[in-house]
Amino acid sequence: MAVKITRVGNRCIVFSFDDIADASPSNVLVILGNKHVFVCDTFLGPGPMAQVADEIRKNHSNNPWIVFNSHADWDHHWGNCYFKNATIVSQESTRKAIEATGERDLVTYKEFLRGDVKIVAPNEVFLGQLRFPNEGIEFVHTPGHTLDSSSCIDLVDKVLYTGDNVELPIPYLTTPDLDTYIETLNDYLGLDIEHVVPGHGTIVASKRLISENLDYLNALKKGNVNASDSPRWRPIHEQNTRVLALYRH
Repeated sequence: MAVKITRVGNRCIVFSFDDIADASPSNVLVILGNKHVFVCDTFLGPGPMAQVADEIRKNHSNNPWIVFNSHADWDHHWGNCYFKNATIVSQESTRKAIEATGERDLVTYKEFLRGDVKIVAPNEVFLGQLRFPNEGIEFVHTPGHTLDSSSCIDLVDKVLYTGDNVELPIPYLTTPDLDTYIETLNDYLGLDIEHVVPGHGTIVASKRLISENLDYLNALKKGNVNASDSPRWRPIHEQNTRVLALYRH
């Protein structure tokens, strides 16, 4: 499958795939640490992860892998099985959700399977934060798109990987908890970062995308959203309003 490779800073590499048409591109962030290679999310299976691993092993590093799952959505952890012998980390709720829904999602979304996918849940979990100080890497619980969502901060290259908390053109709700989501995006804006890598929608952005997502959520909360001409905007907004309506009734 086709993959686009983009360098960010000195040690970050974004692998972007177009296999999910309405969520394109979908990004996997790799960080070349001092003693480990960090892989942020594993997409649709061992097929694309073999492409990622081949590029890293041939051209960059043979250091051991540490895999991070930003949340439990199927398109972010199906490739864990490629790294089944590695350390795989997530927020505690993410592991519980993968264990609860993983097998069912294999059936529901089988058209998106890329390779022989086996559900492999994270083998190390954290609650609020997990730090690798010698690597300049932090994983932080940042509820928003889902309540289990977490993010990766590369303190060296000043890169923030947001998972699905930030997207272009607007964020995608799965929970009606707008206040928590807004708090997370405000926290993002307080970070010392220069680059933002979202899970979907664009490859590399800046804090401006966070601000735009935040403006949308604030407007949604107040009920005064201005429509956009983006073809992807309306279906996402309609989904968001359905989520809010479902929980309000």
